[in-house]
Formats: sequence, structure tokens, C-alpha cells
Amino acid sequence: MSGAVGRWFSERWIRMLGCVFLASLLFIPVIGLDSVAYGKLAIVPWNIISYNIFGGAERGPDLYGTEPWHFYLFNLVLNFNVLVGLALFSLPALLITSRVDYARLGTNKPSEYETSPFSILAIRLAPFYLWLGILSLQSHKEERFMFPIYPLLCFNAAVALYLVRGWLETYYIKMTSQYQASKTSTMTLLTTNVLVASAVISCLRTAALFNYYHTPLSIYFHFEHVELPRLLNATNLIPPFDPSRDGRHSEDREIDLSPLKQFNLRLCIGKEWYRFPGHYLVPNGVEVRFMKSAFDGLLPQPFLTNNGTSIWPWDGMRAVPPGLNDLNKESSEYYVAASTCDYIIDSDFPSRSSDFSPLEPRYVQDKEFWERVNCQQFLDSANSPILSRILWLPGQSWWNRNQYGDYCLLRNKERALEREGNPAILYQ
Repeated sequence: MSGAVGRWFSERWIRMLGCVFLASLLFIPVIGLDSVAYGKLAIVPWNIISYNIFGGAERGPDLYGTEPWHFYLFNLVLNFNVLVGLALFSLPALLITSRVDYARLGTNKPSEYETSPFSILAIRLAPFYLWLGILSLQSHKEERFMFPIYPLLCFNAAVALYLVRGWLETYYIKMTSQYQASKTSTMTLLTTNVLVASAVISCLRTAALFNYYHTPLSIYFHFEHVELPRLLNATNLIPPFDPSRDGRHSEDREIDLSPLKQFNLRLCIGKEWYRFPGHYLVPNGVEVRFMKSAFDGLLPQPFLTNNGTSIWPWDGMRAVPPGLNDLNKESSEYYVAASTCDYIIDSDFPSRSSDFSPLEPRYVQDKEFWERVNCQQFLDSANSPILSRILWLPGQSWWNRNQYGDYCLLRNKERALEREGNPAILYQ
């Protein structure tokens, strides 16, 4: 037996060294590419660890917000509903199964030198608990930190459901007979009902996310695909054509937006900075800038302009923008005045009158200087019931349970008049 144990350890070491080798095939090229891009040795995973763990008292993830210990539990329930309870119950279910239904994982008991199937399964269930427990102890929490355990959650939930079915089958056999148990569809219906319930709740949650929170993306789409083509049309930089019936220009006709560069357009964002989806949804030729809001932390900034002095074509990413810091300290030099903006994207929630402040003017209501280009309803989550805001059901009565505000694309009237001349050509 000692020889068998030695071979077992040897095989495990060989397998581990093989995994290290395979990981290095990816790890080394990534370090090389990052180092070329940043112009210095860059081991990004180590940078994350050194800042978050060894950054010192003044640095660390807590600078970017903290949440209570139950944040991840609530968030997982929001995304996985009934499966979260099953996943958390998987280890207790395994313990109970070892007492009441041992044969569920095999009829043969392990020998002295074999590992129990219950121990093996417990090891496979443990990572979900470890990840959830360790990250729940950290003050700084983000939903994305749970992404790696989504498959583990589903696995744990499936194991728990399988074990619970075993208890019910054992009890059913004791109460009736093995023959009747083989004919019943009760256990199959249990599994089906759990899966169908989870799927239905998930679909309602997905529908809620789209109907209640999709508006910012729709506004940016309108900006690129309706407002900017309208501007080029109004200034005779593209041939005139009418919008389609739904207010959008024909998707079959590709529009060249490159002439926009001559206008030096500026799109500004204030308190809605955290919903900015990125420059991928803003065409070239439009500068995105931030306005001062109640937020007093460090806002993201674009990379500096490439100067073409190295083999890496995007060498602007090698320079550190002025004011950038790792203490989350506000850098006011990047703010611009609203009067310098051609467009603003902003929200307005009438129910939040206590939140109004000089730092966050109601641009949507300032009709003297700002014109509504496109406004759409947006959920006021702070003033809506919890159930109707996390799930969506068809029907106006369910929709009316919530409070809503406006999410708007606004146009600077004065700058638009200078740019386009006759205000009669401005249409929505």
C-alpha cells in the first residue's frame, strides 16, 4: 500500500507541475504584452494584490465605497433567486445524506486507503463557501467580484437538489414500496418545478433590467444614430433625408460621421458619470467631459494623445495624466463648465427634491439654456417598491407601482444656434 500511496503523491505533483507550465504559457505572454504597452515591467495581477492588500493605511479598496456583510447574499438572491438557498444548503445536505441516505453516492464503503465520496464532494462544494465568505468579510464589495462563482453556485444548487431528492425517495419507499416509488413522477416534478420557477423569476428579472434600466443606452444610441446625423443634415454635410417612422434614421444606410470633427463637439456628463457606458458608444469627433457634481472622488479620464514615438502605436497609455492618483482624491482640473458643452446627458427625478443642490442643477428643467433632444422614462429606484422594481410583469398597473424620472439628452440652445443658424431646422 505504501507504494500505491507514493505513486498517488507523485502523480499529483506531476499534474501540478503540468498545470504550472500550462499557466505560464499564458502568463508570460500577458506580462510581455502589458510591459510593451506600458513601457515598463508590468505584472498587473501583482499590482492588484499589492495595492489592495499591501497598499498601506491610506490606500486600498475601501476608498472606493463599502457595503454591509450581507451585500453579496442579497445580490446573489437578486440574480439567482431560489438557487442561492439550495447552493448554501449543499454542505448541510451532504452531511444529512451521509446519515440518512449513504447509498446516494455509492453503495460500497471506501477502504482504508480510499477517500470517502462524501469527503470528495465536500471538497468540491467548499470553494463556493470560501469565496463567498472571504469576500463578504471585505468592506469593499462589487457585484463583479461574484462572477467567478456563478458556475459554482449552480453546481452547489444542483448537488443540493439531487441530495434532497434522495431523502424524499427514501422516505417515499418507506411509506409505500420500491415498486410504487419507481412508478411515481413526484421526484421528477420536484426538479422540474424548481428549475421552472428559477427560470421564470430570472426571465422576469431580465425583463425588469431591460425595461427599467435600459434607458441610458437608448439615449446614447439616439445621440449617435439620430441627433448627430440630424446635425450633419442641418449643416448640409450629408444629403438630406427624413427620419424613419420610429424616429431613427434607416439602419440600412451607413452614415459617415467623420465631418463632426470640424464642430469640436463636447458631450458633458455630471451626476450620471457612473452610467457612462464608455467611448465605444460615442463616435469619434465628440469629446466627452465631466462636470462637477456632488461626487468628490476621482473620475476616470481618457488616455493621453498618442505621439507615435515608440513601436507601440498607442503610446498615449504610457503617460500618467495629470492629477491621476491612487488615493481617490478629486482632481478638479478635469471639470468643465456647463456653458462650454454642446450636449448634456442628465437625469431628473422630481421625487428626490431633497437631493437637489447647486452642484447638481436640474438641467432638464432649465428650458432657457437647454433644449430636450430626447427624454425617456427612467426608474426612480429609491422611491419605488422593492418587488415591482426588481421584477417586471406585463400590464400598466404593475408599471404604475413605481416612480419614474426623465433621462435626457439636452442640447445647448446658444451653441446650437451658432453652429446651425436657423433654429427652425432643429427637430426632435
